[in-house]
Amino acid sequence: MGATLAYNIIEGILAIWAGVQAARQLQSAHKDILIPADVLVEFLNILGRKAGHKAALAAVAELTPPFLVLREQSSVPQALKKFEAVPQAVSFTDCLVMAVADEYATLDIFGFDKQFEDAGYRRLEPAPRP
Repeated sequence: MGATLAYNIIEGILAIWAGVQAARQLQSAHKDILIPADVLVEFLNILGRKAGHKAALAAVAELTPPFLVLREQSSVPQALKKFEAVPQAVSFTDCLVMAVADEYATLDIFGFDKQFEDAGYRRLEPAPRP
């Protein structure tokens, strides 16, 4: 079974449902969707502020397989090295996502940031193009 790294930072609540649709497609392809715990925390904070705690909790309740939350972060040293080398516009969270993708030997990242493509990863749809 392959793995795909998910990075769902919100550009509106509709992005969640687009993510669910993409998750169903990945599930039918027998791919797990990996979510670093740090990304889950950022996701909950943003969604909680924009849509309320109830909506954030409802979204997390949907994170059943194929979503797998990675609780241990062994990729931090590699993420720090990436952070040192990337342009200023690239966040540490983006670097962490790329480091986790490297650790799990996948180029597929479900996310909104063009930086992933610029760094050689495949940004999966339905992420809107900036």
